[in-house]
Amino acid sequence: MKPGIVPSTLLLGLGAVVISCASRAPVFRPVDGSQHYERGVELQKKGDLEGAIAEYLIALHLNPDLVAAHNNLGNLLGKKGALDAAIGEFRRAIELKPDHAISHYNLGVALQNKGNLTASIAEYRIAAGLDPNNADTANNLGVVLQAIGDLEGALLQYRSALRLNPGHPDAHINLGNALQKKGDLNGAIEEFHTAIRLDPKHAGAHNNLGVALQDQGNLEGAILEYRAALLLNPDNANVHNNLGDLLGKRGDLDGAIDELQAALRLNPNHAEAQNNLGVVLQDKGDLEGAIARYHAVLRLNPDHVIAHNNLGLAFQRRGDLEAAIAEYRAALRVDPNHPEIHNNLGVALQSKGDLMGAIVEYRTSLRLKPEDADTHNNLGALLGKIGDFDGAEKEFQAALRLKPDHAGAHYNLGIALMDQGNASAAEKELEEFLRLTPNTAIHRKEIDEAKKRLSELRCRVKKSPELANEFLPCIS
Repeated sequence: MKPGIVPSTLLLGLGAVVISCASRAPVFRPVDGSQHYERGVELQKKGDLEGAIAEYLIALHLNPDLVAAHNNLGNLLGKKGALDAAIGEFRRAIELKPDHAISHYNLGVALQNKGNLTASIAEYRIAAGLDPNNADTANNLGVVLQAIGDLEGALLQYRSALRLNPGHPDAHINLGNALQKKGDLNGAIEEFHTAIRLDPKHAGAHNNLGVALQDQGNLEGAILEYRAALLLNPDNANVHNNLGDLLGKRGDLDGAIDELQAALRLNPNHAEAQNNLGVVLQDKGDLEGAIARYHAVLRLNPDHVIAHNNLGLAFQRRGDLEAAIAEYRAALRVDPNHPEIHNNLGVALQSKGDLMGAIVEYRTSLRLKPEDADTHNNLGALLGKIGDFDGAEKEFQAALRLKPDHAGAHYNLGIALMDQGNASAAEKELEEFLRLTPNTAIHRKEIDEAKKRLSELRCRVKKSPELANEFLPCIS
């Protein structure tokens, strides 16, 4: 799971408006906008947002030029999701006071939340120019730059934020996310640990540390961090999804189902949780349940590549090759350069008897990902079936160069060498297959076949070493 970037927050302009008084002991003080503004600030501090909005509106009715009231009203409208109205208030504040840094910052936040990232960047840069010592502005600018793919620019801004405020936990988290995206897992983990030292109750930091530890292969550490995040915030669907996905990968299918169902109770439209629950149900053998979950994902997002692929795998496992092929092709229409899906389509076409089509898909997969040992093995097995033994041997050797402990490639190479009459080399490969392969039911057919072939080879060598490579019937 990709770590989430810390969401932007709105700054409050809570400074009181200065009121000039002609008398030191006034008998009468007329009601004006500033009084309602100050009431609005107090109500906002107490959490009475509706009351604060009402006071700001009265303040602006009495005094339309109160910059801070426009800014704070925009802040509260943004919290309520009325982004267009919030943007209007921030723009009005800026018209009245073009150098009001907080309004530029808040306008940047509102534009960011609306998805207008280019305009948001412009506002953050103006805010930074007006107030260069504001770490929040640098942090948020980094968030938007990362969102548009400018990773180096984002790193620069996060580091700038931390120079201004080394104790800014959100900037440490965002820097960690960026470093992780860049492939620097150790650097990312260090930043997440720093954020947690600064704010031990920051659920997002625990979650993101869990993601980084999982990517590093420290699965137990990742589980601990996801659980810590959920203790702090049990209503975070993303963390339940992350924990469920990891538990499923570790084989705790019931635990995974509990977490993924929790995620979906919190957010029924969580596409990743729906997909991950489908994967776990498929692993449990509940193909119909899995298929229903994948369809749920595709109702939410018809272009969800992984759901199309997983639905194809479920159909293939059910024996419906036509439906499986249709799903793989649907996935490839969205992402034509996905090597694993080309490989999966090749397997389905091969099972259907379209060997030339399968070869095309395997070769396409290898063009996109030449280091995939499984696809080299699949292509080799198919080339062996059509009689291209030299080509098959070359693919098996490529698979074993990439992954020396690839049991399937050792088995297939052994069979290919037997077909070529190279008994001694075949014996070595089959022995290696048996050494690497766990003696479980899922591998029973291949294990029995390898033992049978080895027995036959050894029988021939014992009876007539000079004929061992001839593969004549051997009766012991």
